[in-house]
Amino acid sequence: LRLRPPPRPPPPPLPRLSPPPPMPMRCTTPTCTAAVLGAVAVDADGAHTCLRRIEWVVSHLQRTEAAACQQVGEEFPSVCGACAPAAVRLPPLPPTPQLSPPSPLPSPPPPSPSPPPPCPSLPPLSPPPPSPSSP
Repeated sequence: LRLRPPPRPPPPPLPRLSPPPPMPMRCTTPTCTAAVLGAVAVDADGAHTCLRRIEWVVSHLQRTEAAACQQVGEEFPSVCGACAPAAVRLPPLPPTPQLSPPSPLPSPPPPSPSPPPPCPSLPPLSPPPPSPSSP
């Protein structure tokens, strides 16, 4: 008689994995990349990344992520503007004045004609002779 080996015990259960860390904020726009979130914006309060500024607005001003992204994007448009979901709303630029082509300079007036000097070698002109009358 051949004996079968006893069945193997089931493997121990896998340890439960902790939930994955939250994805970095993306501000609901694909232009808000990790590079933009990591960019440093400097103001009177110091140098902080766009992500840190967004997190601060969310936690201290109780704004939604999208609203915080919009606010930070508008406060630092050149650094964090790509994270503003509604795009950065800049104040309108003043209208550009329409330049007309330069007008030509006026020409100087022509010299006023002066009478020729009298010719001293010629005798003065005498009136023409009377025409013959016809009978």
